[in-house]
Amino acid sequence: MKPAAGPASGAKRALALGAALFFLTALAFSGILRSAFVWDDWAFVVRTLGYRGWDWRHLHWMLTTFTMSTYAPLGWLSYALDYSLWGLSPFGFHLTNLLLHSFNAVLFFGLAARLLRLAFPQGERRALAAGAFLAALLFAVHPLRVESVSWVSQRRDLLSGLFFLAALRFYVDGRRPAAFGAFVLASLSKPSVVPLPAVLLILDFYPLRRRWSGRLLLEKAPFFLIAAADASLAIRAQAVTGNFASLSQHGLAARLAQAVHGLGFYISKTAVPSGLLAHYPLPGALSLWSPMTAWGLLILAAAAGVMRWLGVRGRAAAALWAYYLVMLSPVLGFLQNGPQLAALRYSYLACLGWALLAGAAAAAAPVAWRRWVCAGLALAAAAGVPLVRAQVRVCRDDVSLWAPVAARHPDSFNANLNLADGLIRAGAPGAAVPYARAALRAARGDDRLAVLCLARALALQGDLEEARRRLAGLLQARPDWSPAHDLLGVVLTRQGRPREALGHFERAAALDPRSAQARYNAGVILAGAGRPAEAAGWLEAAARLEPEEPLYRGALDKLRSDLSRDIHK
Repeated sequence: MKPAAGPASGAKRALALGAALFFLTALAFSGILRSAFVWDDWAFVVRTLGYRGWDWRHLHWMLTTFTMSTYAPLGWLSYALDYSLWGLSPFGFHLTNLLLHSFNAVLFFGLAARLLRLAFPQGERRALAAGAFLAALLFAVHPLRVESVSWVSQRRDLLSGLFFLAALRFYVDGRRPAAFGAFVLASLSKPSVVPLPAVLLILDFYPLRRRWSGRLLLEKAPFFLIAAADASLAIRAQAVTGNFASLSQHGLAARLAQAVHGLGFYISKTAVPSGLLAHYPLPGALSLWSPMTAWGLLILAAAAGVMRWLGVRGRAAAALWAYYLVMLSPVLGFLQNGPQLAALRYSYLACLGWALLAGAAAAAAPVAWRRWVCAGLALAAAAGVPLVRAQVRVCRDDVSLWAPVAARHPDSFNANLNLADGLIRAGAPGAAVPYARAALRAARGDDRLAVLCLARALALQGDLEEARRRLAGLLQARPDWSPAHDLLGVVLTRQGRPREALGHFERAAALDPRSAQARYNAGVILAGAGRPAEAAGWLEAAARLEPEEPLYRGALDKLRSDLSRDIHK
């Protein structure tokens, strides 16, 4: 007879499996270290200044800001740490994301092992450990995770996931104060963890099997208070920027149809991760009788059938469905806050249950079938590695990210606009012009971003007159928009009209107190006009607003050097 495995051997096995999981996850996602900033990364990291420092002014900004329609102070603090170590190098920001996701994989492995032991108290320890490992691997090395890991702007998914998983593990282990502390930190990372108190009640139901009572609800009161506060801050952040769609814009029937489609969408993409896009545009018309709704219902019915075939019934089935519904509820469209029908990154925590189900199937399989089940799931996990690597390559820059979306949805405003912006950054303004024009045609109502993008592409291509006409027309409709004044000033400068350009730079600076670029442009014009004292004031203001920008500091230093040389002549 073999001796029974003791606690020490079990701990060593868990440690080895956790280390292997961390390494495999990091290896699968290592390609992100060569990626550039993409999409919202430019707004969150490159163009935002408030997180670039540790003095009280910067800390106050990070702890109170609703920039980018979100309240996530821990996310900003993590950017501040990256910036202090790496500057604006994408490598450093991506490295942090890589490490966070790899550590989350290990955390989920520990949580899955604990939950499987509770669900199968008579189960063989090695089988349960293997099931937990497979569950964590299927979660971590999956192409649906790529957006959350590869996009620096989605750091919030990883941070909130870290503390969310820690809170669940603490709770399952009976460490309620630690679970509460972890939930507070999760709430300060991203408001998507608001459903956690409901998840704790689900865990009470299964697999903890705690007897329901008023006391059970009362002990969750602090969690619900934090969740309510976090939800109110999230709603306020979205309302401040006008992101919420009204019922007149997106009716109740359309929201229900979107929710049904979403519930099926994330299951289908988890099972068959093909045709993945960075953006799924919200259709102009959605109804409960649309094919998308029927498809969502069909997927849900198929998933329910598979669960019954696997023998998942009763409390286990109810807990899995409840977790999925609860975690997806904030992003199903009931509070629509953007132009997307669904988004792959929303699956980061919501689909943990399906990974756990796969691990449970391996752990609970009959002994005669267990090797085959484990081998099949291991092959599925291994197949995830090339799929992850391929999706990471899609996310390496804005052009590769948005070209497939524009090809699939040629009438999408966001796809065309973001692809045009990406092509401009890549130094291909001529290629950007058709997409900027397509974005302008697709704009519904507010077209200023499309006009600005088109004018920038035209100016870089050399068509200065059309760029000027576009911007002049835009400013007739929106005379108080600083970026349009600044770009028009640049166009006029290139047309040899510096006096007119200076007026627009001054207007842009007056409209936006934090616009360093407009101040720099005004300083350059004044220096060229032989007004160095005035130019110095503008350049000093630009360098003060963005002290890390070498262009502004270099222009100021050169001007001061020229002034000093003139004085000593």
